[in-house]
Amino acid sequence: ARELASSKAALMAASLYAFHPEAILYSSTLSSEDLFTFLATGAILAILIGARKDSLLFFGLGGLLMGVASTVRPVILVTPFVLSAVLLASVTTRRTLKQALLMISCCLAIACPWIIRSSLLAGRFVPMMAGSSMLIFMASRTDWDPTDEGPFYARMEEDKTVRCLSTGDCSNEEMIAADQVVRGKMIENIKARPIPFLADRIYGLRYLLLSSFEHSRNSFSVVIRERNWGLFIQKLARAF
Repeated sequence: ARELASSKAALMAASLYAFHPEAILYSSTLSSEDLFTFLATGAILAILIGARKDSLLFFGLGGLLMGVASTVRPVILVTPFVLSAVLLASVTTRRTLKQALLMISCCLAIACPWIIRSSLLAGRFVPMMAGSSMLIFMASRTDWDPTDEGPFYARMEEDKTVRCLSTGDCSNEEMIAADQVVRGKMIENIKARPIPFLADRIYGLRYLLLSSFEHSRNSFSVVIRERNWGLFIQKLARAF
C-alpha cells in the first residue's frame, strides 16, 4: 500500500487486516491462510519494487514467491498473467516484455512440476489440485442451508463421492473418480437453477469484509444478516 499510495494508506490497510476478527482468530491455528497471505504480499511487494526500480531481479523474485504461494493456494496462478497484461498495457517496450516473461517464467518454474504431477495422476489438466469442484458443488446446492451446520454436513455425508472429496478419506483413484462425478453434478445443479446460483454468489459478496469460515448459526455472516448486534459485539470481543 505504501508503494502504491502513501504511508497513511499502508497503515490503514495493515490495521484493517490486523484487527480483522477472523485474521486474529486463525493466526493461532495451523491453517494455510497466514502462510499464503505472507507469500502473496511478499510477491506483490517485490513486483512493485521491481517496477519502481526497473529491476529484473525483483520481478523474478516476485514470480518465484507467487510460484511458492501457488503450492499453498493455487488461486494465485492467474496473478502473474494479470499483472503482465496490466504492465504491457501501460507501457509496451522490450524491457517490460522481459519483466513480464521473467515474472511468469519464475512462477511456472515452481508451479509446473506439481501441475504436471497432478495432471498425470488425474488424467486431465489440473492446476495444482483438483478439489475445487467440491466447493462449487456445495455452492450449487442452493436448496441447502449452509448456515445450519448439522443438516448441511449430514446431507454431504449421505453422498459417498461428496464425502470422499470433503474428508479426503479415500484413495487417490477414488478421489479422482469422485471429482469427476461431483463436477458433473455441479454442472447439472447450475444449469437447473442458474439464476438462484448467481444470486446466491452475489449475495455472499456482502460478507467479504466481515466473514467467517464457520458454517453455523453463529457465523459473522449469519449474525449480520439476522441483525443480532448483541451477539455480533460478543464475537468481536472474543476475537480480540
